[in-house]
Amino acid sequence: MPTVRFGFTPSPVHVRTARLVAASAAAQAQLAAEFIDEVRQAAGEACSRAVARHRRHGVTKLVRMKLAIGERFVAEVADFAPVSRNSLSIAGNGVTDLAASPSDEDALAEEVALTLLAGLVSDLQVIEGEDGVGTIVRMAWPL
Repeated sequence: MPTVRFGFTPSPVHVRTARLVAASAAAQAQLAAEFIDEVRQAAGEACSRAVARHRRHGVTKLVRMKLAIGERFVAEVADFAPVSRNSLSIAGNGVTDLAASPSDEDALAEEVALTLLAGLVSDLQVIEGEDGVGTIVRMAWPL
């Protein structure tokens, strides 16, 4: 399974590059044309969310992205910020539970990013990172 892995400094200026890499990998995987823009936008949202989580919590580790081509095209974006209930709040129906009333604008922005991702990507998971550190946004599209 061909895989691309890379990390970038948690700065908003690098999100555009991550979007372009994801779209390029999706095109290389021969993903249907209607999904390539979706991959670009979803990768941007997931990376922006990760960057915001790092900056909010003062995490300087690299945001990591993994793009894999197999039976499906899979994009994963990992952050290393502390995990809270809001970090993993994709409900079973694919809609984020906004009733949690996050206490600050950054937390609300995180919730909105998850809601946008749920609307963009039908195969979306937000899971706790390795050893309970951070979150991984996993998105997949059929080839």
